[in-house]
Amino acid sequence: MPEGIRIKDQTKRNMQNTFCPKIPAGTIKFLTLLIAFLVLLDRQVWADQTNWSPAYSEKQLDIINNSLEKWKQDQKYPVVKDIFGDICYQLNWRSVKADATPWDLVPSTFKDEQEAREAGCQCGYLKSMQKKTCLLKFCEGQGVWIFVYDQDASGKYIKTGVITPPSWYQLASVALVDFFGSDKPKFILVEHQGDHGTGCDEKIHWLLGWHDGAFHTVFRETVFLQIDGLGEQTCYRLNYNFVKGKLPRIETQSSYDLVSVTASPYDFHCNWSDWLFWNEKDFSFYETRIEDEKAMYRTSFGNEFHFRQNVETNRLKILKLPPLPQKMWDGEEVENYWKDIGVE
Repeated sequence: MPEGIRIKDQTKRNMQNTFCPKIPAGTIKFLTLLIAFLVLLDRQVWADQTNWSPAYSEKQLDIINNSLEKWKQDQKYPVVKDIFGDICYQLNWRSVKADATPWDLVPSTFKDEQEAREAGCQCGYLKSMQKKTCLLKFCEGQGVWIFVYDQDASGKYIKTGVITPPSWYQLASVALVDFFGSDKPKFILVEHQGDHGTGCDEKIHWLLGWHDGAFHTVFRETVFLQIDGLGEQTCYRLNYNFVKGKLPRIETQSSYDLVSVTASPYDFHCNWSDWLFWNEKDFSFYETRIEDEKAMYRTSFGNEFHFRQNVETNRLKILKLPPLPQKMWDGEEVENYWKDIGVE
């Protein structure tokens, strides 16, 4: 073969090896299977999209559509009317031990309901409709504790637990909410201090119900948040209504205002409504699929309003909270329980 032809042929083979390398049979088989899997996955995603349905039920959507303009929020946040008024349990300091805990500072028992009320207790059907439960509020230092007393077979009231809101300034207003009717146990609604400090004030409403041998958080929302400092002013208010009926729910109206007067002036205002339907399965006014869908929607189509998204995400975290411990009075224990909850 002439030299010129041999060189040309060799060059052609080198180009084939460079641009069309030989692929092992195993690799070809793997790529074929991968492509087939991706095609099936794409078809499944498309099928899921075409079969998608909203997280709300049809009846819930009807309620939402029919009540969008039915009420307007007040400019003031709602305040819980305290059943205790200004009454807190008064200590007998002569009998107080130096190392006593809040659990040790209040009576262990009351002989009957009359004695419990004379000590400052408020009583109601909170765990069942057969026997009453009494609550006793105790304030000391910056904190506040709500002790729980249950009636035994003899009629005596025995201390069985304590509810400790993560509050400051001894702030804890307590109300009993008759949400499901007079023939059902009541819920405990607590208004307490949230974030606090110079230029910062937050009020939280915390609704608890008795379920499966423990108190559970069924609703916990910031109803007022004001931050004022360093050229920025933020104010958030939430108003809500309890609505009874076949589809029990909490209807809310929120307003959020942010004004920045720094080198880059910024002015932002937003109002929105929300509907929190009773979720019997999880014993809560929050439902995972609904809150998931709302949180996802807040970041789609460039609609990234982070405060509202944080509210939705916070509700998902509350759903995952364990039942309230029976005796949670230690400050560190309280802080650890709530450490991941917050909408800032």
